[in-house]
Amino acid sequence: MKQLSWFFVFILSSCTSTIQHAGTIAETGGLYPAQYKTKFYTLQSYYRHSADHKPLMVLIEGDGKAYLNRTTISPNPTPQHPIALQLAAKSRHANVLYLARPCQFVDVNQAPHCTPKVWTTHRYNQTVVDATHDALKLHLKHHPAQGIHFVGFSGGALIAASLATSRADTLSLQTVAGNLDVQAFTTHHNISPLPNSVQLNKAFNTLKNIPQIHFTGGADKVIPTHLIAHFLTTFKHNKHCIQHINIPGANHQTLWEKITLDFSHSTQCRSEQSVESL
Repeated sequence: MKQLSWFFVFILSSCTSTIQHAGTIAETGGLYPAQYKTKFYTLQSYYRHSADHKPLMVLIEGDGKAYLNRTTISPNPTPQHPIALQLAAKSRHANVLYLARPCQFVDVNQAPHCTPKVWTTHRYNQTVVDATHDALKLHLKHHPAQGIHFVGFSGGALIAASLATSRADTLSLQTVAGNLDVQAFTTHHNISPLPNSVQLNKAFNTLKNIPQIHFTGGADKVIPTHLIAHFLTTFKHNKHCIQHINIPGANHQTLWEKITLDFSHSTQCRSEQSVESL
């Protein structure tokens, strides 16, 4: 019993230090903390708001520490290295909103809906997407913006893409080592299927018209380049406005350091689409 107690003390201490680390990252980027309470989950966010008349960049975190190893579920999914937050902090965008995934950066023992399936088998399901969308809507009530650029890291890319297809004010979608095809991902890694996940093919007609850039790392073993390349073959008719940029030598943890999130590409694409529709 004493060993078990020390284990939970260690987990709590580790989570606390991780949260403090995230706060330090946010502070360096001039981001302020906020929590948004949705129907089932409280989502941690960090934001910067400078101008109502400018777009908002929304960055969605990856899966975090879902597992301790291939077969052991983590007691808390808070990421030790919140890469989407790193991207948010280094951005000079006027309006920025970082959204953690449900049950990250919170005491899961005090959150009744934070059961392990939320960050494992159900981490991409519609309830998670809806909670993230609700948090975004709460943010926009207090911090209005003119259009949204969605950015997702790793598993957060699927959530970002799902939100991008559900809003009329979406300006663009960018992913960083993004998992956009769950079936291809689980097959590649020979792990159990995640049948409760949202499927982007149901929103293909909307997604194909959103300007996109997808960054991958040539040395990424979590989301290998070929997974994104295969997914994007569906959009081969629109290669100019839906781009794939591969960074040789970058892996899953270092890719973010080697890229710059630039949205001028989406502005040009939307202008061209407007002309074509005339």
